[in-house]
Amino acid sequence: MTQTILIRLASAAMVFTSAFAAQPGGGTPSTTPVKEVEKPALSAVAASCDILLQNQGSGICTAMTVPAGKALVIEHLSAICGFNDAAPVSVLALNVRTSIAASPYVDLEIPMTKQAVGNGFAYWKGSQAVRSYANPGTLVQPFGLRTAGAVTLGYCSVTLIGHYVAVQ
Repeated sequence: MTQTILIRLASAAMVFTSAFAAQPGGGTPSTTPVKEVEKPALSAVAASCDILLQNQGSGICTAMTVPAGKALVIEHLSAICGFNDAAPVSVLALNVRTSIAASPYVDLEIPMTKQAVGNGFAYWKGSQAVRSYANPGTLVQPFGLRTAGAVTLGYCSVTLIGHYVAVQ
C-alpha cells in the first residue's frame, strides 16, 4: 500500500514538474517583444556635457533644455573625470541640477570614486540610478566642485539617461 502511494506521488510530481518546465508550445523560450498597453510609448533621451574644473573651483554646463509640453524623467547618471595626477583632489562633488515644481533647483548627486592613474592623469568615475523629474523649459545642468591643489587641467564628462513624458 505504501509503495503504491509513493509511486502515485512520484508520477504526479513528474507530471507537475514537466508541465512547468516546458516552454509554451515546446521549443526554445519566446523572444517576442512585450508591449505595455497601459502607457503610451516613452520617448528615450540621453544627453551629456563637459565641465571644466581648474584650480580650486566649480564649473557648470548645460546638458539639455527640457522641451515645452514635456517633462523629463531622469533614470541614470554617470560621470568620468580626469585631473593631472600631480594635483591632489580631496573633494569631488558632482550634481545634476533640475527644476521640479516650485523648487528653483534640485541637486541629484553622483557618488565619485578614484579609479586609476595613468598618462599623467588621475581618473574618477561615478554612476547612479535615480528617479527624478525636470519641468518643461528646465535647464538640466551638471555641476562640479573640487577643492585642494592647483590643477592645470581638469574636466568631468557627465551623461544622463531618461525619457520624456507628455505634460497633462
